[in-house]
Amino acid sequence: MSNVKAIKQKIFKKIDQQKEDLTRLCSKIISIPTENPPGDTTELARFLKEYIESKGLKASIHEPKKGMVNVVSSLRRENTEPHLILNGHMDHFPAGERGKWAFPPYSGEIIEGKIRGKGAADMKGGLTGSLFAYILLADLADDFGGNLTIMLVADEESAGPWGTRWLLDNVPEVRGNAVIDGEPSGIDSLAIGQKACFFIKLKTLGAAYHGSTSAWTINDNAVVKMSNLVPKIQTLTRLTGRAPQELEEIIRAQKEWFRSSNQQGGADSLERVTVNFGNIRGGNSAQPNVVPELCELDLDFRIPVGLTSREVARELQSEIAKIDRNVEYEVLQEIDPNWTSPNEKVVKLGISNVDQVTGRKPQLGISLWGSELPYFRSRGIPGICYGPSPVQMGTTNEYVKIDDLVTVAKVHSGIAIDYLMIN
Repeated sequence: MSNVKAIKQKIFKKIDQQKEDLTRLCSKIISIPTENPPGDTTELARFLKEYIESKGLKASIHEPKKGMVNVVSSLRRENTEPHLILNGHMDHFPAGERGKWAFPPYSGEIIEGKIRGKGAADMKGGLTGSLFAYILLADLADDFGGNLTIMLVADEESAGPWGTRWLLDNVPEVRGNAVIDGEPSGIDSLAIGQKACFFIKLKTLGAAYHGSTSAWTINDNAVVKMSNLVPKIQTLTRLTGRAPQELEEIIRAQKEWFRSSNQQGGADSLERVTVNFGNIRGGNSAQPNVVPELCELDLDFRIPVGLTSREVARELQSEIAKIDRNVEYEVLQEIDPNWTSPNEKVVKLGISNVDQVTGRKPQLGISLWGSELPYFRSRGIPGICYGPSPVQMGTTNEYVKIDDLVTVAKVHSGIAIDYLMIN
């Protein structure tokens, strides 16, 4: 048995032996709410910094905006290469109406092989797996030929500027040669790319009249104007992408994998534009007796590899013009489809370590949801997503499987050892 292989097996054994500690850590992290909005990560960041320091390691706090608190820790401070980054975000979607939950959303309850609570899947489970791996790997730092850094960030769910983006611009410590993100992928899947996130705000403009005049002022009703636009916007789901050659076979295989897993929706969405009608606001009165002069609609487009947000924007404006040319249009977020080449070292190590840990080669693919990886890829830093199953992600009764936590911790640590260990 090679030295590296023996070291990996030793780390994997430690993870199994410390499974209860891993579980309790995840439960604690889930029990600290970090809803976005408002995105305040102060309490959780403080806990994570203290946890890292309790293991004899250094950690730094970065708070570029009040409440948007990030934690960074490295096994070495000097600028050594290769340099691998572990990335995880602390914030999560709001829990919503508590009465719709079968259990308290911040209980962190451990039951039937699961840890339950808001943010468990997206992405406190993956964050915990990365952090646990990082702590265990600290004992190997002297044997590494490079550096390992973990960044636990704020402001991801709103794609804001105060988390990963700010750190990459301002903290050289987080600019590595490759990155592993613990976003939920499912333990049988390894995401090497993602669809675009393209958020738009539309405003239809009308004129305010007394509600009794609605029969002859309906064409000035901003809400009616917006409702007429909705079917036209929905037609953009006809748009499809043409993948580059290096991804063609991967996407074809991913579609088949979706179908074989009874996830037809994933297969249908992979190469097609999707649109979510996220928020709508209309009217200018607490009463319904005024014709609304303004209506706003927030749209979330997910755009496949082979299309750009600019192309979708042109189609959107063309469809809008068929109904109403007096529509205001504002881009809220624009991240084009992006991916890491399957030939990159971090991808190959991801495949081999998932295979070693699970006994199955993972399905490579394109994620339907976003991550922090575009900010790295735009700087020439390749990255992969590998995390737990996305169980109830973004909705009620969210949880993470304990076995998934163990697998993620092993895979992340295995990749790090292969990437950094001096042979």
